[in-house]
Amino acid sequence: MATSDELMSRRVIDPGVPAPGTEQNYVQDVREAVAPGSQAASTWNQNLDGAAEYLTSTGLVWRALHLSLLNGVETVSIIYEPGGYFTGGITDEYEVTKQLRPQYFPPEVFPNLELVEAKVSKGTIVLASEYEKTRCIGKSIGVAGVIWSAGTAGGFLASNSNSDEVFGLSCHHVLLPTKYIEIAQKEKEEKKDPWEFSPPEFLEVTGIQHESYNNDHEDVVIMQPACGDHRDTLQEAQKEKTNGEGRLSDLFEKHKLLGSTPPKASIDRQRRQVEDMEECLDRYSKSKREFGKLAYTSGYRIDKATQHTLDWGLFRLTDGSLADNTMPRLPHRPGWEALGGLGIALITGIADPVEKEAVFKRGRSSGPTYGEISGVRDQVRFSEHGGCESKEWCVVKRRIHEGGRFW
Repeated sequence: MATSDELMSRRVIDPGVPAPGTEQNYVQDVREAVAPGSQAASTWNQNLDGAAEYLTSTGLVWRALHLSLLNGVETVSIIYEPGGYFTGGITDEYEVTKQLRPQYFPPEVFPNLELVEAKVSKGTIVLASEYEKTRCIGKSIGVAGVIWSAGTAGGFLASNSNSDEVFGLSCHHVLLPTKYIEIAQKEKEEKKDPWEFSPPEFLEVTGIQHESYNNDHEDVVIMQPACGDHRDTLQEAQKEKTNGEGRLSDLFEKHKLLGSTPPKASIDRQRRQVEDMEECLDRYSKSKREFGKLAYTSGYRIDKATQHTLDWGLFRLTDGSLADNTMPRLPHRPGWEALGGLGIALITGIADPVEKEAVFKRGRSSGPTYGEISGVRDQVRFSEHGGCESKEWCVVKRRIHEGGRFW
């Protein structure tokens, strides 16, 4: 089942560059799911809570514990935020991993262990398809006036009592984003121009992790694409237009110095590029981007039965907004012929995760990605929740061999 992309201000639970001195010289290569019935999976499930408790006691600001097969070898990844501190007499990362080994992650079961700095997801330049009248799964969405956060439209639900009432699905952290202090400081330093909208006042308060929403605040308007993505896209289009005008001017200047006439084909090509950008700027600027208004969100909660985090939000589509549960045609990929062979892929229902099940996801900035559900769950520690922990399903690469190559 597709999940939302992380906010621009959130730490992405995804391996980046490992810390110096870790046990493995990390090469970004094939990561695959661990079999649920394997010895590694059994040991992992048995020791995961204890390992998490130990890491927390050291002062390491860890965000996820992840188990996968890296090039076929069982690998424990400790994903953390840099700049954390250590307590209890432990002075460095090597000592942390050294003490983890005998009690929780024995090398005979987990040959590789690595500490990996968490990445931060950045903004994105959206494509022309983001401005189509009919919205589908995977589109960029965000709150009107909020340029520090964006996320993904995860699908659409019709009301049982009123078939004309349609809701869009995303995450609580996307629809009620926290404005972190460092974001406010960066905005102040950059002195950005005022944006087209002002965000709701309660979202401007820094450091607040917002509770569940049930029409108990002022209207929260949802835009598509998100304001930050829209702004970046307009800026990029304006940059391309300016560059095109510069190239056209340079062309005339060059031939003026040479005493010759510029080739008509070159002039036409440069002018078309400028005109294309002018048309894009005009269409994007006039696009009706209001998508809906916030209806309900979960807040940040942990389900006691499953230990999963709850982080969902629903927004009621604005009258006249068009949306459907489809995804554009996908390029060929082995094992995914059912999706790639259709003009569109229609989503007709929902289902719980199943170990080793194939998964396709379309995200706002990641685009289409493919994988399978790991046989074990990750331990995740959130900056929201006050540092609470949960166990989450993880999607890893699905390795398929075709035509002499691995996909």
